[in-house]
Amino acid sequence: MTSEQSVKVLVVGPKKSGKSSVCNFLSGYKEFSNEYRPTMGLRICECEREMPSMEKVSVELWDVSGDRNFENCWPAILKDVSACLIVYNPSNINHVKELEFWYKTFVQGSKLKDENCCIFAHCMSSEDLTKENPIPKLPKTMSKIPAILTNLDIPDKEKIFGSFDRLVQNCVKEQKENEEKMVLEQ
Repeated sequence: MTSEQSVKVLVVGPKKSGKSSVCNFLSGYKEFSNEYRPTMGLRICECEREMPSMEKVSVELWDVSGDRNFENCWPAILKDVSACLIVYNPSNINHVKELEFWYKTFVQGSKLKDENCCIFAHCMSSEDLTKENPIPKLPKTMSKIPAILTNLDIPDKEKIFGSFDRLVQNCVKEQKENEEKMVLEQ
């Protein structure tokens, strides 16, 4: 029996961190541009992921602008969120300093479990991948969240999809557990 689950993943982080490029990649868009175009408020991409149990999961990637001028929209965006993907550029010291803000605002603000969160330290150039310790130490509050180094120019993209799929699987598992709990409580 195949049932289709649906998850809403917020993709958040500082301006110019590569959130839209990551969303385009994860949702299967073939064309990428290195030209920076800021997201105005919010952009939603959709895709389907096939999980190991052979069920299809419909995924909405909510590409949230890193511009705090849109902050008044964020409470509405948090409604019914399943997961959060925090994207930042590890080469930009200001992005590193902002990580905890994005975590507190979107992960803690929506009461998500850390298992339903992932961090992409997104390198804009493949040269950044060769640096020693390219992922700076995360704040203590975020130490249990998986963080991976990403770059869309490298040939091994399975690591990116693997981390994303684990995030989606965690959401589906939690949804099923909550559904079972509701049935048992009736």
